[in-house]
Amino acid sequence: MATFLLLDATDQAITLCWERGPDVSVEEVQMKMKTTPANDQQRQQQEVKDGSEVGNEVAPSSGSGGGGGGGGGLGEEGDEGDWVTLSKSLGSSALRKKKLAPGTEYVFRRRARKQEEEEWGPWSKTSEPFRTLSEGEMQPSAPAVKLREAGALVMEWPAVPSASGYEIQMSTSGSEWCTLTASFGSTLLRKKGLEGSKQYRFRLRPVFGGGTQEGRGGWGWSPSSDLASPAVLNAFLRSQAPAELVGRGKAVVSRDILAGKIVAFYFSASWCGPCRKYTPQLAALYTRAKAQHKAFEVVFVSLDGDEESMDRYHAGMPWPAVPYDHPFREDFASSKGVNSVPRLVVTGRRGQEIASNAVGMTWEQLVTWEAHG
Repeated sequence: MATFLLLDATDQAITLCWERGPDVSVEEVQMKMKTTPANDQQRQQQEVKDGSEVGNEVAPSSGSGGGGGGGGGLGEEGDEGDWVTLSKSLGSSALRKKKLAPGTEYVFRRRARKQEEEEWGPWSKTSEPFRTLSEGEMQPSAPAVKLREAGALVMEWPAVPSASGYEIQMSTSGSEWCTLTASFGSTLLRKKGLEGSKQYRFRLRPVFGGGTQEGRGGWGWSPSSDLASPAVLNAFLRSQAPAELVGRGKAVVSRDILAGKIVAFYFSASWCGPCRKYTPQLAALYTRAKAQHKAFEVVFVSLDGDEESMDRYHAGMPWPAVPYDHPFREDFASSKGVNSVPRLVVTGRRGQEIASNAVGMTWEQLVTWEAHG
């Protein structure tokens, strides 16, 4: 069975998830205490004995909840009575256990029953110890997805005052946490080299002058980020757009840069006076969007009469262009009925048309489209 993954730990609760096996109907989850703080021992002993105070909360995605039954189970070292059953009918692969003692380690195990079977399978390997935060130990905010790109995720989080950096960890599709960096000096991280078919989580903790326990200044791990996958090209771009675009200086740019973004196709030409007037306005909007990591891209679709004219005009633009000799350039203009320029056709993340002509678009429009497109 897959290991448990710690999603969050506060001073009184632990949230876990795990990979659910195929054809599993329900699972039983048990917990036992591994260490007890001296100043909280009486409370903890009472909680372990009293099954009605287990305080289990199943994640909202579960199909069925679980009340706690009392006790049962055999510990791995043969110590009877230590394990407490949290649920025998868990239909989810996530669980939040409340009413725990601060600064205390707990271990968990589970077993599954498959559909149309009456017998339980074997117990999983006991989890590593998961510790609740100590009293007074602080917790940073969870990182959140700022931008999804092809093969990459951009994560952002609020700064912790006086922190010199952040230790960052990542989990891939339910795997154990692995450290990406021990001391990252920004609150914005772009993680590249990710697979579009997989899901990822991130967590962090601040560092104050070093990576030791003392250097963490009484801060624990943040809650886990939500699961997120890198962006993939929508069906329209995958089937219609050229595989390679023309970047600045005629550099080759993959169309993958359009994945997961609002894309504005800018029909324009060097001979067009209104175009030459509007291009700097659009460039200012584009530059602002890039500086704020907005999921927005512009693609130049030239209506010039020759490639040399297109290249000279494109040299003053900060966005990529459709190659002059690619059939998409004329076919797309024809399909959109472009008979005058400038024209700005905006498409959403799914390839749907958001605006047939957004020339003069405002920052507020861009922000709205990015949030809902």
